[in-house]
Parts: sequence; C-alpha cells; structure tokens
Amino acid sequence: MSFEWWRALNTVERLERGLADKSGGNDALGAERLEKLIRQYDLREFEEHLSVYLSSLGIDRATYQRILNQDEESVRPPKPDWAQAVDNALRMFRWTSRPSTFRSFAEPFVHYANDQMKKTLIKNDLFCRIIENETFDETISPFLPGTNLESNIIVECTPTLVLLINEIAEESNTLKKDAAPINGLLDKIQDLSYYTQLFNRFPVLAKKIGQTVLSSLESSLDMCVNFFRDRVDIIGLLVSEECGNVVRIEAAGDSHRRGRTVRQLSFESGEKIFYKPRSAKINKEYNKLLERIRHLLPRDLIPGVPSYIWNEGDCHYWEADVVGRPCKSENEIRLFYERVGALLAIAYCLGSSDLHYENIIAVGDRPVFVDLETLIQPYIRDELWESFGGIWSGETLMRSVLSSGLLPDPLFDLAEDENENEAKILYDLSGLADVSLYKFKQNNTELTWDERGLPRIRPGERFGEKANNIPTLDQKTMRTTLYHEQIVSGFDRLYHVVLLNRDVFDKFLAALQAEECRVVLWQTRFYGEILAVARQPDLLESGLAQDRLFSLIWRRLDRDMNRFATVAKSEVSQLDAGDFPYFTIPGGSVQVRDYLGREVLSVDMTSVANVQYRLERMSESDLEFQRWLLRASLMQPESVSVLPVLDNRPIGPKLGSISNANGKELNLAQALGSRILEIGYGSDSDTWLSIRPVGNVGWRIQDAGRDLYGGRLGIALFYSFLAELTGVKTWRTTAAQLVDPVLSAIEGFDDDYASSLSRSGGMGLYTGLAGALYSLTQMTKWGEIDASEEIEQILKYMSERVVAENERRLDLLSGSAGIVRACLSAWSASSDGRARELAIRYSDHLAAEVVRMGGFDRVAWITPIERYPISGYGHGAAGIASTLALCQTVFRLDGRYDSVIRGALRFEETSYDPQGERWLELRSNGRDPMIAWCHGSAGIAYSRLEIIESDVDSDIVRLAEKHLLWTLPGIFRDLKQGHLTTDDCLCHGKSGVLWILRDIHQSGLLAPDQAEIYLKMEREYVDSFSLRGVYSGVPGGLEIADLMTGLSGTGLFLLKSGGFRVPQVLSGGLSC
Repeated sequence: MSFEWWRALNTVERLERGLADKSGGNDALGAERLEKLIRQYDLREFEEHLSVYLSSLGIDRATYQRILNQDEESVRPPKPDWAQAVDNALRMFRWTSRPSTFRSFAEPFVHYANDQMKKTLIKNDLFCRIIENETFDETISPFLPGTNLESNIIVECTPTLVLLINEIAEESNTLKKDAAPINGLLDKIQDLSYYTQLFNRFPVLAKKIGQTVLSSLESSLDMCVNFFRDRVDIIGLLVSEECGNVVRIEAAGDSHRRGRTVRQLSFESGEKIFYKPRSAKINKEYNKLLERIRHLLPRDLIPGVPSYIWNEGDCHYWEADVVGRPCKSENEIRLFYERVGALLAIAYCLGSSDLHYENIIAVGDRPVFVDLETLIQPYIRDELWESFGGIWSGETLMRSVLSSGLLPDPLFDLAEDENENEAKILYDLSGLADVSLYKFKQNNTELTWDERGLPRIRPGERFGEKANNIPTLDQKTMRTTLYHEQIVSGFDRLYHVVLLNRDVFDKFLAALQAEECRVVLWQTRFYGEILAVARQPDLLESGLAQDRLFSLIWRRLDRDMNRFATVAKSEVSQLDAGDFPYFTIPGGSVQVRDYLGREVLSVDMTSVANVQYRLERMSESDLEFQRWLLRASLMQPESVSVLPVLDNRPIGPKLGSISNANGKELNLAQALGSRILEIGYGSDSDTWLSIRPVGNVGWRIQDAGRDLYGGRLGIALFYSFLAELTGVKTWRTTAAQLVDPVLSAIEGFDDDYASSLSRSGGMGLYTGLAGALYSLTQMTKWGEIDASEEIEQILKYMSERVVAENERRLDLLSGSAGIVRACLSAWSASSDGRARELAIRYSDHLAAEVVRMGGFDRVAWITPIERYPISGYGHGAAGIASTLALCQTVFRLDGRYDSVIRGALRFEETSYDPQGERWLELRSNGRDPMIAWCHGSAGIAYSRLEIIESDVDSDIVRLAEKHLLWTLPGIFRDLKQGHLTTDDCLCHGKSGVLWILRDIHQSGLLAPDQAEIYLKMEREYVDSFSLRGVYSGVPGGLEIADLMTGLSGTGLFLLKSGGFRVPQVLSGGLSC
C-alpha cells in the first residue's frame, strides 16, 4: 500500500496540480497554515514578502489562500517520480538477514538504486562493448550509488530515526542494561509495512529519500559511463599504467543540479583522480593565459595548475589529484609566498572568488589553485553592501583584492555586550589561513550514544584539521607571519606586468564570451544551514512546513526584493530537491541562469566586461590602494608582534606643490592632507576605510565609521580646520564629503542611528554620539559648516532619551567622562542649558559609581572594557578625575566633586614607581608601562595639568603638582632614550606625547631645562617628517586616515606645533 505522498507537496507543486482552481475547502485549515507562516515575521514584513513571492508565482493573495484551504487528498495524480521510486524500492526489497545497524534503514533504497543502475547499464550497448572483456559486476561495483547513497540517506534521516528510537524505547520500556534501544527500531523496519506508517507520519522524509535515490542514480550513471569512455586517456596521463582498477569513489563537494557533485576516485595503487561534472573550457583558457603571462615575467612567478583531461564539448572532465609537498629550503618558502602574491594579482584582474583554503594546495614552492569554477564573475550591484547614508563602501571592497577569498578573513565572535576585549576568532577559511587553529561547525550533525544506549545528535564539528594550503619546511608549518613582503612583492611584480600589457587578456576574454561560469549568489554556509534544519522531524510532516522554513530565503531579500525574487524562487526549488542552489552565467551575458537554464537575474556588468573594467582601472594609484588592503588584511594576531615597520613614503617631496603654504608646519600638514587622499581609499568618493583592532585577537578592515576616534568625524575635523586656516577648496570639499552623510543621517535621527555612530554601542566622546556633538560644535564654531540644527537634535535626543545611570562605560574615551567633555564644549559654544544639565548629570553618575580602594581615601572606577580599576587618562581614573574637575570649574559647583577627585589621585599614587619615575600599568600587573595619552605617564601628566588649572581644593592642586613633578623627568628621560613607540599617532604615539608637553609648556609648568629639551625635540621631530613617512598607530605603521591613530591626527599636531589654536582633540576642549 502506498503512503500519502501528496502531503509532501509544497505550494508550487500544489499550484501545478490545480489546487488553486478548486473552490471551497477548509477555511480553518487555511487560516492555521497562514498563521504558522506569519509567526516567522512581523505582520508588515510578511505582507511585503508575501506580495513579492506570490508575484513570482504569478498568483494573487486569494489564489494562495485557496491553495492553503485545500486538504491534501484533493491533489490530482499522477504520482511524482520520487514517490514512485520509494514505492518501488519497498515493493522489490526483501531482507535476507535481520537489520543490524543504524544504517540498515537505508538498505531497501540502496538496493533499489544499485539494481536500477545495473539494469540501465546492461541495456547500454556502447558501454557493454567498452567493457566486454571484463567481469560486469566486478567492474561497475565501485561506481554503483551504494555507500555514498547510504550515507546521504542516513544524513537526511538521522534526526527522525533518533526521535523514533527514543519514542520506541519509552513506549516499550527497553532501557535495561541487556537491551539496546536501537533494537526496537530494527525490529520494526524488518516489517517493511513500517516504512509506510513512517512515511504517512513524515511524508517529506519519503520525498527526500526518493529525490536522493533518483539524483544519486542519475549522477552515478553519468560518471560511470564517462569514466569507461575516457579511461584510455586517463590512464598514463593522470595516473600510472599500473594504477589498477577503481576501488572506491567518494563525494568531494556539495550536491548541485540533481545530485551532481565532484567525486574522488581511488585506484588499487593508491592513486586518485577527481571527476568534475562541468566543462573544462575555462581551465583550458586559464592555462593559456598563464603561459602568455609567464613569457612577460623576468622570472617564473606563475602559480601552479592541476593536470586534467577534457574532450571539447563534454560537460565533465577529469583532474589529477594534487598532492601537497613540503619545501626544501627557506628560499622555496619565500618563492612560494611571492607566487601567492602573483596569484592574488591574477585573481584581482579576473575578479576571481572562492580561493579558500580547500582550493589552494602548497606543492613545494608553488601554490596550486584547484577549482576554477568562479574564476571570472559578473558585477552585481547589491544594496546589501550599502547602508543608509551611503557610508559603507561595498563596490570598493567587492572589486578589490579582498574579494578573492585568498587573504585572511577571520570571523570574530564578540562578547554579548560587544566588548571587543573579550572577542575571539571563530575561524578563518581563507586561502592563507591555517585552519588547524580553529574549530569548525559543520552543517551536518554527529550521532552519539549515551550511557543508556540512546542516540543523541550534536552539531558536527571539526577541530585541528590539517590542510595543505600552507607550506611546510622540516615538518614545520610556515605561516604568512614572516612573509608579508614576499606576498606584496609578488603582487606588485605581476600587477606591473599586466599594467604594461593589458592586451595579454584579450584572447582569454574572447574565448570565454559564451562559456558558462558559476555565480555564487549567497553563502554556501547559509544554504547548508537551511538544508540541515529542513531535516528536523516537525518540518517533515508536510510540504507546507518546508515552505515555512524556506521562507527564510524570502526574508533575506530586504536588500532588493523585486530584483532577487526570481533567484529566491529558484533557490527554494533547488533546496527542496536537496541540492545547494547553483547558478551560472556566460562570460559575455548579463543573464544569470539556474541549472535548468531559467533566467533568474540580470547583472549590472557581464563577467568579461567586469574583467575589462578592472584592467582599465589599473594604475599606480590603484596599485597603492590594493597594496594597502593587502597589507591591512595580513595584520592578524600571530603576525602583529613581528611585523617590520614599513618603509612609508616621505611626505617631503610633496611640499612644493602645496599652495597657501604659510610656514613649515602648515606646509607639512597640507602635505599630509594630500597624502591621505593619495593613499587611495577606493574609487568611490564616499569611501573611507580603516583597520580596527578586535580585542587582542586580530584586526579587521572596515568602513571608517562615524565616530571621532577613527571615523569620518575625526578626519573631517582635520580637513575642516585646514580649510579654515588656508581657504583651500580641496580641504573644504573633502571635509564636506566626510560630514555630509552624517548630517543627512541625523535628519532622520533615531535610536538605531545613535548606536550606528558608535563603534562599540556607547555614547562616548571618541566612539559615539558625544563625538558628533563635539566635532559638529567645533566645525560650526569655525563657520566651515552650519550644523546648529543637528547639534540641537543631538542635545534634544540626549536630554530626552538617554539615561546617564544606564551608561556602563565610564571612561574618557568611550564613556560618561567623554560625554561630560562634549557637553562642556557645547555649553561653551552656545550656553545651551541642556548641555549644562547633561554634563552635571553624567558627572554625578561618575561620582556615584566610584569603588572604594583600600579605605575611604582612595577611589577608582570599573568599566566594562577592563573589568577592574586602572590608572591613566584615556581609560582610567586620571581622565575621569580631571573631567570632574573641569565640570566643577565651568559650572562653579563649589567643591561638589573634590572628595572623589582627591580619592582618585590617591588611588593612582599606588601605581607610581619612584625608582623608574613611571606610572605602572595596573591593567596588566605592572607590565612595561606606556608613555602615552591613552595609558601611562603622558596622559596622567595631562590630567594633572587640567586639575591644577581647575577650581578645586588647594590640597588637590598641591597633590596634582606633586604628581606632575614626579612624572615629567621620566617622560623626558624616555624621550631621550627612545623608549616611546615608533609610531606618530595621537593616542599612543609621539605626536600625542609632544602635544601634551606643548600644553604643559604653554602653562609655564616645565622647568627651563625641560622647556629647552622639549622645544629642541619638537623641532627635530617636525623636521623628520620631510625625510621619512608618517607611521600610524597600527602594526607596521600602515598609513590610515584616522584622527587618533592615523595621519589626520598627526596633521593636527603639526598645526599645533606651528602655533595655531587647533581644536583640543586630546581633551575634548575648545582650543589651546
């Protein structure tokens, strides 16, 4: 008796069978089904997505409701092929012995598929002639669906079988030491009628099994016939004459196009080859291209390619197994990485993607790229990459070296509160990643058994997998850590060759005009997760339940629903068939097709045109930008500590080209302004990229953001002030480009935007909304922009919506202390009462949040960043204490915070080392102390200067003066001895220290000998910029535009050293 197969049909299949034409039906049933679907959305989203979905099906809402109202029994025949296959398999099968293992469940279907394949091959006269001198069964045995089919069926069935075993055990009370619970299931499947009962309960499970049987049968037949037809060519070219017979065939990739997948064939000799069910035309033309490029290079930097056999016109080819091989010397390691750079340059020119760790194999000194199906790609403008305000630079990154998948691209996992200090790297799958360092979560599941013999499912994981993409020497993995310059060198060399010989690509592009190349429209991992969830028993009860799951595809279409609707329809269809969606596009076409040839999407630029665009765009400035991205992407934790300081380009040669130069420092600052624009922040005028640390585990390239510390507002502050001083149009235009998107976004101000201003979700001066208040106040004050309305909106929002007591961040850089300073700046500019109220409210909050340290005479603060009290200006007690002193002074609060300020200074005294004349790092148990604005002596000296000049109790002033006297000798000694970091940034570099010393000097608090030393140091430091590059405060000194760690901050320092009254960005003050 057949099972109720019709219940497994999805909406599209029900539509095809005429259910929409029926009237009446069960309204209550339809309403229940609709309600289940709506639960995955809010109502507004549901209506919008449903409208697009129904439009793609060519039906309206009323028709859809009629389909939902119909009971499955009204479905019209005929029976689908998959249902017929399941029925036939059960009808034809007989157990020859008792089922004995979990995998026995698949045996009827494996037996059926094997039998059908044998019958088909026997009827194939050509095939029989090819193997006429061989034993039929023995020859074809490895090619039968067999083991691979069994594994695929068990993967589909495991969640359901686990449920059944537990149910049977509970019903029969078999949880005894001498009775294995699985025996209950094995007893039941011995009676084949149990399968019918099971499939009536879970009809979609039957559908998945039937589809798997048919697709496995079809793909196995194709491969078998193709192998024996091509065997003469394969043996002797891809494997040795002594290889023997094929003994094992394993799937080596995801299932596409009705079960077609890459397969690995193993021979008796141990040799292996790969069967790839697609044309090798692109491989052929790629090899020709490499040969043409090879002749243009002064030495061989060409990456390796695997050997293959392909007959023109075939939709399959055979590829040799590329076996990794260690390097023999350090020189070979260096050459390997130089060739990696050359491969990256080729991938950049072609727009290649998917060069992940499985597709790169290290064969001695040559990286081999083994999968070319995404070698060239069309350009698809995707709204997903463009956040509102036009700030995210999607096109720039999509068309950069980063899109290849070869460069490091770690996935970070942040703490729940997005505290990046507690971040970790989940994994990195790039072509240069050492994946043995990471644990992977897989889409499939692992079956385990508990102590009672009951099965349990857990997510599949792989840990410590040894891949072949990283070269080895003397059994040691030689990661990219020490070979950045080799990668850059190889990239530069090949880039320059192409730059001078663009026509080397002409024949390649002409040959691929009509050739299909795969297009990956969504992450494979995303598809895999959906397929894994689709196996859950509650989703196997009805085809409409599967529809509810696949509606996740439609939810994804927020980016551009109408444009991608046909893609989504095809994705759902392929996922329903158990395949990973697969799309291709001819090189010269704008139409993406699915595997059935249906057009699903029009792209913005063909693959061939995209390559031509890339070639035309190549230039020395583009090379510089791509090189910047390359260096930035290589800054991962294992390499940061050993990165050499880069040989950055001196800014001196640019001095003569700057107009309105009025003094050396202004001239240098303008040269830095030009340099920032030259670094090549992409071809998009709105593109401003930077790199950010993610805790202590890595760095990531990202949009500069909207904050003051490293974002657009800080960079704009530099350009705006430069425009104010010089009147140069370029600086004014650049400042406007940086600020305009922020101003536009503030017009639609809401909570989401307030959060988006911040890198860490806070409201602070350098990382959040307070930074916008401060910077817009400064630029409005100079008259470069009029942001008075936006300042009004920010103050209104902060007054009405922000609760000071909820602010967990307390420090100057990202928390309440910084908010106070921004409000002091706003009040000084406008005397707005709300700014005064906010400043006092946050100051009171700081005073209330103190932690008593070793008695009532010492106090400090704990912030989420460090989790324990620390000293220092940017993050610690020094910056908070001086903030309270400033607020008390500005608003004449008559000693309101004196006791807290006094206690904070007493706390910081415990970190002073009189012998070393330094302030120790409380954040790291006394490690080598920093001398910087953010941490250490310079910032503490700055806070004492602010307290000395504030209206606080005289004993506090005396204490601050004592601390300043303690601090200055150590700073000067370390400056003389070169103990500062090698970078020039404001946050933790030399510019920040000298900025602070200038303010102390102008206050008359440097001793005469100290003042003399300081002025000499500053002159020498400023002069050095004409002879060397400027080093940002990131590993290797990589140039970035950021205010606090990059070139724009150093530019402001230069202006300050020239005597200009620059904005006091180190304190949030107005000017000094």
